[in-house]
Amino acid sequence: MPLPWSTPGAGGRAVPVGMGARRGRADPPGRRNVNPMDQTNRMTPDEAGNAARGATLISTPGAAADKPTLRRAMLRRRRETDAGERLEAGERLVAVARKAGLIGGAGPVGETRSLGESGLPVGPDRTVAAYVSTGTEIDLRPLLGALLASGSRVIVPRLGAGLDVGWSELRSVAALASPGAGRPSEPMGERTLGPEALSQADLIILPALAVNVDDGTRLGRGGGWYDRALAHASPAAPVIAVCWPWEVTHDPLPREAHDVPVDAALTPDGITMIGRVAGATSM
Repeated sequence: MPLPWSTPGAGGRAVPVGMGARRGRADPPGRRNVNPMDQTNRMTPDEAGNAARGATLISTPGAAADKPTLRRAMLRRRRETDAGERLEAGERLVAVARKAGLIGGAGPVGETRSLGESGLPVGPDRTVAAYVSTGTEIDLRPLLGALLASGSRVIVPRLGAGLDVGWSELRSVAALASPGAGRPSEPMGERTLGPEALSQADLIILPALAVNVDDGTRLGRGGGWYDRALAHASPAAPVIAVCWPWEVTHDPLPREAHDVPVDAALTPDGITMIGRVAGATSM
């Protein structure tokens, strides 16, 4: 699907990148937001005016825009959704995840579901690293609840100061509370786990503003938090990016050396496998 800034039919197929190509590198220090995951509010007055008018800086059909321009374009489109649509999309996400085998316990008692043909069981005694949605993201509470109900252990980000990477175990969706304005909710009363906690995850679910389903390039919010966090991930753990259906594309996305590719794009309309899990049928 062409992105809002692109020309239909533009863009070519890139060489697929498997999970073994992941790298993690800390971004150089710079200005910091209240939410270190989100740098989308960094813009000059001129850029803000262009964004408000829906202007684009893309002049060459099919050319990949710079990341800040793309982020603003995607966020403009997301702001057309409301809370009801985001919750309904989250409920549809659960149905897709069950069909894809991302949630254990959907079959007969004792049956272990797996992610496509990757053979990765997700259910009791398995750890899933997920996240708590915020703003115009698809509401992830239904999926978090379904994962917990299946018996999976779930960990979610706990944001420290600046560029700190941390996690906390989520035992109940009802236990989530906001730690402050502009920051995603976190589990109340749970201790902070270090960045190495991600190494225990059998499956990683993270947010995206756009995903190229040819090479796994993910457009995040610009804080570099997940690129640093994924440096601690197990090489065997598939990384699944959640986004809106219109944010899945074959058009090129800008990618830097520290950007970590994902293995699938999960939307309320279906899931597309990428990389070494691409043997599974997209739904």
